[in-house]
Amino acid sequence: MLGESLPLAARHAGRLAVLHQGRIVEAGPTAALLSRPSHPATAALVATAGAARHLAVVPITAAAID
Repeated sequence: MLGESLPLAARHAGRLAVLHQGRIVEAGPTAALLSRPSHPATAALVATAGAARHLAVVPITAAAID
């Protein structure tokens, strides 16, 4: 499930927040958060999802949705 949800969130969200034990431990622009995680929980999520190798962050614009 995680392997599918992180790339999905990355494609559709401009910003992400990572929770660890019920608290936000890191938040920011999606591309920056996933390419340079500063909290161990974020790094673990990225590694678990294989996002470091397979994740492409694609900006979504209103024109792309129409």
